[in-house]
Amino acid sequence: KLSHLGLDKAPARSTLSDANNKRSYQVFETIYYGLLRQYHSFISDSRLKGLSIRNLKIIDSTTIQLFCELLRGVGRNRLDGGRKKGGIKVHAMLDAFSGVTEFVRMTEAREHDRKFLYHLKLAANSWLVFDKAYNVYHQFAKWTTQKVWFVTRMKDNADFHITKVLVDKTKKKNVKGVLKEQYITVGVKQNGKEVGRLKLRRITFKTAEGKVYVFITNNFTL
Repeated sequence: KLSHLGLDKAPARSTLSDANNKRSYQVFETIYYGLLRQYHSFISDSRLKGLSIRNLKIIDSTTIQLFCELLRGVGRNRLDGGRKKGGIKVHAMLDAFSGVTEFVRMTEAREHDRKFLYHLKLAANSWLVFDKAYNVYHQFAKWTTQKVWFVTRMKDNADFHITKVLVDKTKKKNVKGVLKEQYITVGVKQNGKEVGRLKLRRITFKTAEGKVYVFITNNFTL
């Protein structure tokens, strides 16, 4: 590898560390996105061929724990009363077809996941999949007007009104798959006050193992 780079020996780690300390992160960001544009079509996941959705993104976060001495005061208060753990939360949006990260934002570990949604720039007819930690109805309403679609799990304590029932198989025995399909509305709040109602589709799904999930989406045609 060194000969391909035209080097006789590898540079010292301290030399690389000093160089990276002075070098802007934008150097690596520019290289990353340049490579992504060039090779995106070659790294698509063949398992998703035939899917009617063409612009499918997956959102999630992970926390990298660090010593509190390094990042003082970072991290959420523990439920058991123990010391807070320092850390950085990495929020990421991945392209489902390539499996490659397209957008990353790093924050303190205590920042709530849902704030990541405010930083996304999405084209019309994009699809997003994420967990219920990202539930924020006023952002869902904004996406609906922009024709940006999402699928997520509904919170257990969600407050909603059922406006129409399309499917209800809950009284049948040994049913798997879709148990219920309903049209619902949820309150959209700004500054603690309800400013409107958002129409959503609510789907209750039972797996072959018997686990039940409740999903919501703002798309009514798929």
